[in-house]
Amino acid sequence: MKEIKFRIIHNGQTYYWGYVESGFAGIPISTTMNIELAKELSCQFTGLLDKNGKEGYHKDICLYKDDSGIIQKGIIEWRDSGARFYLEAIGGDDEGNQDGYLENGEFEIIGNAFENGDLLK
Repeated sequence: MKEIKFRIIHNGQTYYWGYVESGFAGIPISTTMNIELAKELSCQFTGLLDKNGKEGYHKDICLYKDDSGIIQKGIIEWRDSGARFYLEAIGGDDEGNQDGYLENGEFEIIGNAFENGDLLK
């Protein structure tokens, strides 16, 4: 059974919740985080692990090899067409970057958009 998990990073704290094998696991939502903010910051687990065994979540920033074997930097995003997560190249296709397929163990997480915004440049 696939674990359905989510992560929120807010004010230096990381919260996880979702449905895992042992049942539902919840998080305490503090008074400093309202439900609308929680929705905005929620990132879903992709179900995949990077090359170091780290869980990949929506908005994680990763290194990966494109179709030409060139190492690219990208962010995990959701694509409605195809209904899947993928790696969106940072810098865009105009700079010769290629989006990547998100495959188990074929990427390395180097940060996330909430704590490492400088990696988005």
